[in-house]
Amino acid sequence: MFHSADTVVSMMFNRQQTTTWIKLQQAVKDMIKKKFELRDLGRIKHVFPGAYVYRQERGIPTYDDRIKSTDYQLTIEPILTEEECDRASDEPRKLDSGLLVMRRHHFHLQLLSMVKHHHK
Repeated sequence: MFHSADTVVSMMFNRQQTTTWIKLQQAVKDMIKKKFELRDLGRIKHVFPGAYVYRQERGIPTYDDRIKSTDYQLTIEPILTEEECDRASDEPRKLDSGLLVMRRHHFHLQLLSMVKHHHK
């Protein structure tokens, strides 16, 4: 689930679009063919808290009749450190495939560490 969510967030981030929970949920659900719920996002945050910034924002345009642009929506933005973004300052930051692999590896190590600690 993390791999799919990170892929979707990176694609939207690279296109300079705002990633909302509704967009992320539908895209991940289509990718993995399973439910992706807020509790799954909470689990990702628990294992890798430095992966994303989570905000409640409003005024985000939607193309869904059920959601008004004045409603609050959960937005997800990846956290990139300066070491990860060794580009010139005038270029927009991008999440490329190398960074995605590093983030997936970090998530895996964090999860493995939690399992080892639990089994101890």
